[in-house]
Amino acid sequence: MSKILISFIGTGRIESDGKAKREYRLARYRLGDEETETSFVAYALEQFLRPDKIFLVGTPHSIWEEVYRAFCDHPDDDVWSELGDWCEKANQDTPVEDMPHKKAVEEAIGKGSKIFPIRYGIDEEQIQQNINIILGLRDYLSDNDEIIVDITHSFRSLPLLIMQLILYLKQINSPKVTVSHVYYGMLDIIKDLHYAPVVDISSMIRLSDWITGAFTFKLNGSSTQSARLLEQEGGNSAASLLRKFSDVLSLNDMGQLQQQVQELSGIKYPSEMARLALEPTVSSFVKQFKGLSASEFQYKLAVWHYNNANYLAAYNDLVECIITKVCEETPEYDWHNYNNRESVRSAYKSKGTKMPDDTQCLYLSSKLIEIYRLINPIRNYLVHLSRRRAEKTSVTTKINTLKKAIEDMKAEIRLHAKSPYDL
Repeated sequence: MSKILISFIGTGRIESDGKAKREYRLARYRLGDEETETSFVAYALEQFLRPDKIFLVGTPHSIWEEVYRAFCDHPDDDVWSELGDWCEKANQDTPVEDMPHKKAVEEAIGKGSKIFPIRYGIDEEQIQQNINIILGLRDYLSDNDEIIVDITHSFRSLPLLIMQLILYLKQINSPKVTVSHVYYGMLDIIKDLHYAPVVDISSMIRLSDWITGAFTFKLNGSSTQSARLLEQEGGNSAASLLRKFSDVLSLNDMGQLQQQVQELSGIKYPSEMARLALEPTVSSFVKQFKGLSASEFQYKLAVWHYNNANYLAAYNDLVECIITKVCEETPEYDWHNYNNRESVRSAYKSKGTKMPDDTQCLYLSSKLIEIYRLINPIRNYLVHLSRRRAEKTSVTTKINTLKKAIEDMKAEIRLHAKSPYDL
């Protein structure tokens, strides 16, 4: 595990003639109670944070010669001069691989440190090259590495690019890294304070984590990331509710899911960011599924699974919805009762033959029977690999059959509904 600082290198301050002076002015940087005077925020952060490695990113025209001089205890004048001459002449067309003395700069910064010369990013080709170069960071990262980012001396849109790519590396978990801080040295207010505060703007990372957590919860009901973030903010009760709801939803436990929706309506958020990220999705779940009969709930759950491409769950829910609907419409039948449900299955599977005596009173609907006989063989095949005609139908046919069944079921589920509602 290593602590790695990723920082940007620019071209130095611009003079009145439009040319870069190729040096940064000395500034007193302060982070917390620590303070130091240097030209580079990266050097200040190296003193404050003691990272194990530093990765520097900049264009060929960046002041790499000053990086070499600032970090090297005994700089070689020839190396400094040759590097400075090459960098000063470099432009948007200079190949990054031609940079001289790259290894000398890396050795000056410290063991394991790397520099990443990148293109200006003035067109799509150069942007793609930069993406490939920065993604190459993966080759120098290991599981459990901690990444700290400094965007003070940044160049044009590069901070946006590298932040997105670092978030990408963080999300794909290959390797598993954390981005702990994002720093910015506020040189623009140095006249007021007589020093440049180094501020932590890593809330953007937190915001990205919340967006990802909210998106996955909305997409498939997974609460893994959202619950972890809630716990980090002291929302253990909210995290527990989300986890329980997600577990029941993943199991597709229709018997418990209605109760979980009721409980979810009482969730309390520990912060405004948590509320803004999760409330729309949680409220949508509660609004869709609250106050319905069992068959209505199961129908809407089938629709939700279908819309989220969880087709097997949608097939299962729709079949069980039909059984539940029949039980609800049949006197003295309980939709929870296993024997009652099996009686309905036996009757609805029959092809017009005489039904058993105990099903004579069943609620019969020709449309429900038609839908049941259409989708149940496919459901059985998907769950049990039963070798029937469903095995020979294509994936597209199975999905289209499900879609039609859901559409046909809409009118049936509305019959005798407790109150009108939008399906």
